[in-house]
Amino acid sequence: CTCGSRDFQKISLINSTSRFVLSNYTILYQVPIEYEKYKPITIGLINIDGKLNILSQLTDIIDPSKIEIGKDVEPVFRVIKRDGIFGIICYGYKFRLKE
Repeated sequence: CTCGSRDFQKISLINSTSRFVLSNYTILYQVPIEYEKYKPITIGLINIDGKLNILSQLTDIIDPSKIEIGKDVEPVFRVIKRDGIFGIICYGYKFRLKE
């Protein structure tokens, strides 16, 4: 950070009591070449417990018209990308709309 502060607070982003809400989103149709096979990619601004916002990819979206700002979402562990040269599969958290 530009303020030079060293006063950081450790925050657990994902626990059983956290509430995740979709604050905003965008759908990407033009993506870097390594993500071509995943397009369109939906990126969401996720609010955690009304305190913190993070950007994350939304997943398991069958019908984009069902995406609504203010809906609850939940974290899921998914493939982020595959490295074609070395065969490395990168995993991480994405979010999906709660039913």
